[in-house]
Amino acid sequence: AYSFTNVTADHTLSAIFMINRHTITVSTPGTGTGTVASVPAGISCGADCSEVYDFGTSVTLTAIPDADSVFTGWSGACSGTGSCALIVGSDQTVSATFSRAITLTNPNGGENWYRGTAYDISWTYAGNPGATVRIELFKEGVLQLEITSNAAIGSNGTGYYNWHIPKNEWGSSAYTIRITSTTNSSFIDVSDGP
Repeated sequence: AYSFTNVTADHTLSAIFMINRHTITVSTPGTGTGTVASVPAGISCGADCSEVYDFGTSVTLTAIPDADSVFTGWSGACSGTGSCALIVGSDQTVSATFSRAITLTNPNGGENWYRGTAYDISWTYAGNPGATVRIELFKEGVLQLEITSNAAIGSNGTGYYNWHIPKNEWGSSAYTIRITSTTNSSFIDVSDGP
């Protein structure tokens, strides 16, 4: 409130209003990499992951995975895997998850495999791990055998390699399998158990 006292002449009073402004903050968790860009401009996460916008502004966020990763979805103020459309009305937080992973699915611990028998070593993957993987056998954490140095990665996010266990391989309850991309060593996984 503003009060005039002892008014003896004409006066002009200005009341100044400012629009509310709020912050949109983006994070990029996950095993992969990528950027998130906004329209209107302001967010370019990697480098700039938060921006202040006027109340009522329509902001669209787009996730752009790097070549070796995939975008797996939004969380927080958005969901799904399309663009994230926001109307600024409060401070908002959004996470864009990028994945770069390879996961050994079989064997993954607790299986009984026998010498002289063939089994499928299988895995899933996300992102771009390259065309081939190396598969190795470990015993108590020590490399015992390179099963293959160039198994095909597979297709549509899954792959397998049929391995015939040598008849002369020593029996043990301490074996694990490790799978690694031959072109990007960040794609790696080991059996969860022996």
